[in-house]
Amino acid sequence: MGALGASRYYIRCFQTLGSYRMVSREGFPESPCVDICTLDDDDLCVGCGRSLDQISRWALMSREEQWAVVESLGAPAVAGSAE
Repeated sequence: MGALGASRYYIRCFQTLGSYRMVSREGFPESPCVDICTLDDDDLCVGCGRSLDQISRWALMSREEQWAVVESLGAPAVAGSAE
């Protein structure tokens, strides 16, 4: 995980119409990624257990969608918050 991924609190940026819009990560779960990015025969990541679709859409998912993925994995997650 890179420096941003290792940080408990961070901001994500989306490029929109040539500019960047900052989006607060407060209340979002941490990514379940554990940097073991290999798909098994069922196309699930052997590291985090997510499907390729879940991995590729993670940054675009709503807070509720991300929590649903984390809960379906049974993985502990830490919510980001502003301090």
